[in-house]
Amino acid sequence: MNREHNMKTVTVVIPSYNRAKILPKTIPTYLQPDVNELIIIDDCSSDNTEQVVKKLQKKYPIIKYFRNEVNSKQTFSKNVGIKNATCDYIYFGDDDSIIKPGTIKRLIEVKEKYNFDLVGARYLTCEDYCSDKISKIAAYEVWKRKLWTVDGSRIANLEPFRSFFCGYCKSDYIEVPYVHACFLTDRSIASNILFNTFYTGCALREETDFIIRCLLNDKKIAYVPDACQINLAPKYVKSTGARTGGQEAWLKSALECNEIFFKKYWNLLREKFNLTYSLEQILEQTSKDIKDCSASTNKFSLYEYLYFNLYVAYKYRPIGLEWKY
Repeated sequence: MNREHNMKTVTVVIPSYNRAKILPKTIPTYLQPDVNELIIIDDCSSDNTEQVVKKLQKKYPIIKYFRNEVNSKQTFSKNVGIKNATCDYIYFGDDDSIIKPGTIKRLIEVKEKYNFDLVGARYLTCEDYCSDKISKIAAYEVWKRKLWTVDGSRIANLEPFRSFFCGYCKSDYIEVPYVHACFLTDRSIASNILFNTFYTGCALREETDFIIRCLLNDKKIAYVPDACQINLAPKYVKSTGARTGGQEAWLKSALECNEIFFKKYWNLLREKFNLTYSLEQILEQTSKDIKDCSASTNKFSLYEYLYFNLYVAYKYRPIGLEWKY
């Protein structure tokens, strides 16, 4: 299926909870030329999300707004978006992330040229020394691309179950068994698979569950390093969204979701891909990885702050690409 790249083919689906302050920063970045509609699902926020979205709708009429009657978490909200989408493709975004210009177009190009069913973008999380200015985030992306250029074999593995989705590869794509939450797929596939609503709390593995079911149904999956979604620094989101309950609640939920996922799928994956790890081994490894991730912090020194803002933000800012939205 070949389309001209200026044809609007994509529905962007973004659940949101208590992130009204940052929506004017993040939402416009998703409104790229191939996007025909953007669906925001307000998960019963207690802030002024609805008023902020209505203001955005006046400027961007392709934004559609749905509000859950009760707080129902990410998986339920994404299914609301899927059921109300009208375009051929769906891209799943985050309310606390921006996407690099050209990301949607690049995902479509790779999907259609190489006949993939699901294509995922590179995923970065800005450290706290990076401001929320688009020009600084653009510099951060280029800098990390240079620092984290890796061999494609590092991107995603089933055994051990580890990934490096911030890694950049000098390739059109890397075929992988799974990708991160920022991916594009056919609306028909999303409607058939849907998200598993057992994943609540921090909803870790919610997208992995979806993607692994695609894999078990023989869908082709690719990682596209030139496409990129970037989380704002933690200081801008603080205890909102999936981290509303604080770090301890996040960790408890993450471990529970991890266990649900592997108890459900590991034997199926072992059989299909001739894996050798036992359920006990994979749970031990992934639980340790989650705990290590939770223990790491984004604390930064004055030196890191000065180095980034006085050197990196200027040296690595893309010339002529200020990412002005």
